[in-house]
Amino acid sequence: MDTCVTSRKIMLVTTTVVTSNQAVCCHKLQKGIKVAAKTLVEVKKLFPDDEVYEVDTGFLINQYGKYKPQITFVLPKEFDGDPLEYRYDGLYHEDRPVAWLFKHMSIEFSRRENIGILFGEYWKSPKGTECFRPLPVGEAKHLIIRNMWGGGSKDKLSLFQFMGTGVLYHQRSGSRHGGMGRDYLVVPIGYKTREASDGKGRLNTDFKVRAQEVRAHFAEYMEKQKQVVVVPAIRAATTDELAALKARFKS
Repeated sequence: MDTCVTSRKIMLVTTTVVTSNQAVCCHKLQKGIKVAAKTLVEVKKLFPDDEVYEVDTGFLINQYGKYKPQITFVLPKEFDGDPLEYRYDGLYHEDRPVAWLFKHMSIEFSRRENIGILFGEYWKSPKGTECFRPLPVGEAKHLIIRNMWGGGSKDKLSLFQFMGTGVLYHQRSGSRHGGMGRDYLVVPIGYKTREASDGKGRLNTDFKVRAQEVRAHFAEYMEKQKQVVVVPAIRAATTDELAALKARFKS
């Protein structure tokens, strides 16, 4: 079996940053916080529709078949939450990082709630298997863009219209009659279909500079969210506060 591991070590850690309206999982373990190693049974329960294999350093999740990306995902023994959960947060708010990222890549959809992203590292195994290891945006080199089309929305707009120089992998997985499905693109962080100032679709391959902009934007957003949620300290009321409360209720 082609394991996608080869000479690479499986490395993935997890943390959760609580925002004002949702939890954003970054899959990075905070230092000093230990996460128990998962068993094969636990991982199979987490991904019941996929083939799951345990190797010495972690787990391999084969997402093959209808609506799937035809990719083997590489996970470590220790992780929390769902490291294969795509991010959709804030697609209707321009100050949110995912919406900003699509605009930054010059990808525009009328139904943006159907598009998600997953950060990580992509490579091909020696036997040609498509492999992807989820990572936090600060450590990731690539991202998967997933668009769910058809079905109730009747929207079959393809991600492939946004393919330009730098696309590493693409896959369209649909139903037998083509009524619904999903498109997948794997691109470098910093990918852009065209220059924002160019209406002629001219391509740009300066990914590294834009990748730093993406990482900085997400880091700034997450730092702001840490400051938004403040848990007040629980303490006993002072004598003056109790007296004020009694006077208030008497009146």
